[in-house]
Amino acid sequence: MSNHLIWRNGFQGMTRRSALQAGFIGALGLSLGDMMRLEAANSPAFTQAEGSVKQAKALSVIQLHLPGGFQQQESFDPKPEAPVEIRGSFGVTRTRSGDVLSDNFPETAKVLDKLTIIRSIVGRVPDHGLATYHLFTGYPQTTVIDYPQMGSIVSHELGKRGELPPYIAIPNKHAFAGGTGFLSSAFGPFELGADPGQSGYRVKDFSIPGNVSQEQFDRRLAAREIIEKRIRDSQVDPNTVATMDDFYQQAHTLLTSAKAQAAFTLDGEPESIFNLYGRDVVGLKGPDNRYHPKGLAERLIVARRLVEAGVRFVTVT
Repeated sequence: MSNHLIWRNGFQGMTRRSALQAGFIGALGLSLGDMMRLEAANSPAFTQAEGSVKQAKALSVIQLHLPGGFQQQESFDPKPEAPVEIRGSFGVTRTRSGDVLSDNFPETAKVLDKLTIIRSIVGRVPDHGLATYHLFTGYPQTTVIDYPQMGSIVSHELGKRGELPPYIAIPNKHAFAGGTGFLSSAFGPFELGADPGQSGYRVKDFSIPGNVSQEQFDRRLAAREIIEKRIRDSQVDPNTVATMDDFYQQAHTLLTSAKAQAAFTLDGEPESIFNLYGRDVVGLKGPDNRYHPKGLAERLIVARRLVEAGVRFVTVT
């Protein structure tokens, strides 16, 4: 397999929109058939006998966003035949399938047969903020339509699995990444509000305040249910009420479930795992003499724990 793309006649008429849709499907690890089945989720023919939605192949997604990260020719799309002033000073390493990666990624090259690299998506926006929005939503930013992030789409289409929110941002949502767009705010990410890579890491508002007893907490929950019932019986938009109810239910679960809270911690991870994720080579003078951003190892470990606990979509910035 060459690192050069071979376009066949059937792709000559592909529109930019089609290419972006194909990139989105690949980013989620879905085949075209899986995506078509997801689009038909409201069709009776799509449901199984017991009425449940058929499970797609991709169980979870970790979207790693590295602002100011490496260039494509120095990472996943090297140009070994180009002049050095174009390809850069790095060499290449071969994968099992015969493809090439930059020699910055020797370990990744060993497992590339289990991965999919999309080299056909090209950013044409010379602005980091606008390009970030494009990356997270799949669409260029406009003043007419505000598009939702991919994580929000997954949250809307598939919902949560278990006790944890379906979409989580570590440590927070990127400022230029957009939001829920034309979807409800209920499908936005749960933001940690804290960095797993910093000392004293603790997810914000993750415990009942010390001056509130369990009895007081239970009484407040009961009062909220009474108020919500009255709101539902009034003329308030039912979608707004449902959104707020989702927020409260999510907060209650995270406040009271030890199992849910454990997924956000680093407890029980051996030192060897931290080193495997790169914590031992933080800084400009690691063993490979390359830059390793502080805190990234811890953020990635928490992301892994979250998807293991059932979270569908996690962004790491």
